[in-house]
Amino acid sequence: MKRVQQILSKKNAFELDISARNTKTGQISEIEKVGRISDTEDYALTIMNSNKALQEFFGSRADNMEEKLQMYQKIAVEGYANLNDLSSDLESNTTLSTINVFMLGAGINSNLVNEGLELPRTLKDKKQKVKKQRT
Repeated sequence: MKRVQQILSKKNAFELDISARNTKTGQISEIEKVGRISDTEDYALTIMNSNKALQEFFGSRADNMEEKLQMYQKIAVEGYANLNDLSSDLESNTTLSTINVFMLGAGINSNLVNEGLELPRTLKDKKQKVKKQRT
């Protein structure tokens, strides 16, 4: 029996409710966290080059609330959602943004969300100031 099958055969419950979330990271928490994808499953999908599945599991079905809302709206209107139709923005990914802030706060240069040592919010504020000065 393969390792992934051994691990999956030991799981005796699967929670479908995803409402309990950690406010800092957006990840599923409390009793519902058995619905998360495990590290072993992540490794298996990576090795199998299942990039679209990983994009879904770690994007719209994880902590990217903006993309999740788009997905739910498409499902409600059309009955299905296609990942290619969802707008993907790294700033909307709560976990990446949180890690980026921690790394920049520790003085570690990070390119997880954007290049440079400034937060995306700071860059947006600068762009708005430039627009106001031009008008």
